[in-house]
Amino acid sequence: MLNILKSAFCFVKNISLLACFGILIVGCGGEDNETASISPSPNPNTTYTLTTTATGSGTITSSVAGIDCGSDCTEDYSDGQQLTLTATPASGFEFQAWQGDCAGQGASCSLTIDSDKNATAVFVVATYTLTTTVNGPGSIASNIDGINCGSDCTNDYSAEQQIVLTATPDSGFIFQNWEGDCAGQDETCSLTMDSDKNATAFFAEALASYTVTVTKTGNGTIVSEDESINCGSVCELEFDAGTQLKLIATSDVGHQLSAWTGADCGFTPSCTFTVSRTMEIGGSFTAVVDDGLGGSENVMVSDYSQTNDAFQVGQISNNASGITWHAGIQQYLVVQNNAARIYRFNTDFLYLGEITKSGNINSDTEGLAHLAGNQVMIVTEANYAHKAVIDSNTTNVNGSYDVTPGYRLLGSPRSNKGFEGVATRPASGNIPARVYACQEGTRSDSQAHMRVVYFDVPSPDPDDLMRYDDDLVVVEPFDAEAAFSGVITDCAGMVYDPRTGHLLIVSQESAKVIQVNRTTGEVLDELSLTGAPQYEGVTIGPNGELVFVSEANWIHIFQRQ
Repeated sequence: MLNILKSAFCFVKNISLLACFGILIVGCGGEDNETASISPSPNPNTTYTLTTTATGSGTITSSVAGIDCGSDCTEDYSDGQQLTLTATPASGFEFQAWQGDCAGQGASCSLTIDSDKNATAVFVVATYTLTTTVNGPGSIASNIDGINCGSDCTNDYSAEQQIVLTATPDSGFIFQNWEGDCAGQDETCSLTMDSDKNATAFFAEALASYTVTVTKTGNGTIVSEDESINCGSVCELEFDAGTQLKLIATSDVGHQLSAWTGADCGFTPSCTFTVSRTMEIGGSFTAVVDDGLGGSENVMVSDYSQTNDAFQVGQISNNASGITWHAGIQQYLVVQNNAARIYRFNTDFLYLGEITKSGNINSDTEGLAHLAGNQVMIVTEANYAHKAVIDSNTTNVNGSYDVTPGYRLLGSPRSNKGFEGVATRPASGNIPARVYACQEGTRSDSQAHMRVVYFDVPSPDPDDLMRYDDDLVVVEPFDAEAAFSGVITDCAGMVYDPRTGHLLIVSQESAKVIQVNRTTGEVLDELSLTGAPQYEGVTIGPNGELVFVSEANWIHIFQRQ
């Protein structure tokens, strides 16, 4: 009986769908106690209307073409169509919620079109949070109500709203700086609220200020490193307590710094101190005077004449630039520029070997002079001097400043016309050894001047570079350009004559050697040089002879007559 009913139903449902939907069949296609419910399928010939609305500023678009609201907000879709609506806020707005058939969903709403549908996207003006923090005694206030920090430090503002924050220190304190989104601005900070913002104001105790008076006497200048002080004889400036100042004293030609007063700065060119009270700092300059050292023999350079022809030393390929007699090891040392080498010779100029130089000693070594014991002073074109130790076994000079003390005597030279010659006056009792150096100059450049400077060798040796503008007193005793005018046009080498206390200076361009008062620069005598090309250096040999070296690697010996 059950199978008959099943067959009857299956026949009838093909005749009348309406009748079939109304009949409950017990056991059709299953057990006797099962019940089935039949839902209608979508009808592609049936359409429904989707209506969208945007409130506020924003748009709604559909994943299936049809909705682009703003402009196109209504579309008909087939029964059963599935689609996604997306709500996109305009700049300065944010999506808040859906109303209608999308209610409860996020900015993306999924719909099945099985009836007419309505969806409204609600957009509201975006807001962003401004958070302020105070660090130290002070406050922050906004130009628009909301921020008054200390007490009220956070507020929400509409998108793109312009906010001005003002940091105000408490009495006795100062505004220091901002961090966060106000970083780099002064006490008044402007912000555009296009995202959440953070701003922290820092306040510090106001420092006392003191007057610093700088007084200069004598011929020279006193300038602070930051150039805030650059005055004539007296100047006054206010500085906050704790400010560190560095004053640099530069003496005029023929003068030297004699002392600093008002700070524990001694006799060095620079004076560094911390402002902690009202201060008076003085710098005094005095004229250079003869130190009274040097012999009194009446030896004049014109007393000399060449006894033999000049001869070449074949071991030096080129660029011989300076020579000295090293009494400690009884050898001549010849320095070569652009090669970082020193060559050894005995009294007959037989070759004994060579010494290399390394480290901070510039390869453009131009002159050298025996100082005392096994110490030799070497100068470079860059206006540096180096005190090296050379004995009979030395094969390399380590230019590290903690091994070979270094001294910067002048600033960088013009046209590569720096130091060419060096001379040493020996120490005497408590009076330290003195080193003279001459800057080359040239007739081809009117701004590249000859200069003669000296410094007293510090003791103990420094382990780092000493400088003319910091911790090394360098004196220019006379104006070499003026003193030598009309006599020579360059300085190629020099030697100190202990018999007279004079300097002998070689000119390569003028082909002569001049005898000079080391304090005044007065030219006392001169001797023309012939027989070798490009005289570059001079020394006094073990028997008082004048020994010259030329850049073309010639040696020329003159004897006193």
